[in-house]
Amino acid sequence: MPALSATEVFDVLCAPLIADCATKRVGAEPPDGARSASLAEEVRFGGLKDGVLYFQRCRWCKTPAFRRVLCPACASPDLELEPSEGTGIVSRSTVVRRNDVPLTLFLIAMGEGFQLQGVVVGAARFAVHPGTCVALVADTADDARNLVFKLRRDPCSDRW
Repeated sequence: MPALSATEVFDVLCAPLIADCATKRVGAEPPDGARSASLAEEVRFGGLKDGVLYFQRCRWCKTPAFRRVLCPACASPDLELEPSEGTGIVSRSTVVRRNDVPLTLFLIAMGEGFQLQGVVVGAARFAVHPGTCVALVADTADDARNLVFKLRRDPCSDRW
């Protein structure tokens, strides 16, 4: 079998992939089971849309992620959006200053397995400890930077 030149290898292997990518960018139909393009564009890397929190799940290894470009476990770019239940547990907190005003940010471990940053309302900052159950407040965001959570009165699920 004769050896192929670099141009022939490119034509056989790469050209169909490049044409396929170009077709998808122009507006080809999404694959079966894919969410609508409007939702994917509005909540591109996960976030709040119509009171529902969306996160990403890798189609290859099923690892959950929030606001990522690549899967944190396998580095695949093939992430799909899924709705979250909106409940989690406070992991830790830190105080930052914005315009000389202290703001307490909490790292929250969500029930689906990903973590995100948010603020907790309805309690003094020193009263919210690691292990506290919180729930997302629908349709609210603290100046579009942080998601807002409130304390849950009922116990957390058995996942934790």
